[in-house]
Amino acid sequence: RGLYRLQQAGIDVSHGLMMSEAEQLNKGFLKRMRTGFPYIQLKLGASLDGRTAMASGESQWITSPQARRDVQLLRAQSHAILTSSATVLADDPALTVRWSELDEQTQALYPQQNLRQPIRIVIDSQNRVTPVHRIVQQPGETWFARTQEDSREWPET
Repeated sequence: RGLYRLQQAGIDVSHGLMMSEAEQLNKGFLKRMRTGFPYIQLKLGASLDGRTAMASGESQWITSPQARRDVQLLRAQSHAILTSSATVLADDPALTVRWSELDEQTQALYPQQNLRQPIRIVIDSQNRVTPVHRIVQQPGETWFARTQEDSREWPET
């Protein structure tokens, strides 16, 4: 209808231009409108042997600086990040968008004053995450999900 109304108003309209670029830019929105389901991305840091930490259990950077910058872009584009209490206990992640780590082009798309932190969702079946963990102390919302009933209090976020 919009195209027709513009044409009726005497406006010269072109359409179908840069279709693949438009699809890429709006893939989350288009997926939701076409299917009713969210667009889901998976980010997993693993070494060539499929491990995410050393044999001792100690965690270390196994992704390149560029991959870590890419993660900041994924976070800036995301509404939520899902993790487990095991990851929170092992790595104590903040899971925030760090504007200073975005490249200049991305910073232009996401001005610092408008930056929205994604909701952090923690699957914590044993209520092991506490207020001392960084994920709880960050700006924005942190949601906790349990797989079994528990009378212990949730950490304040």
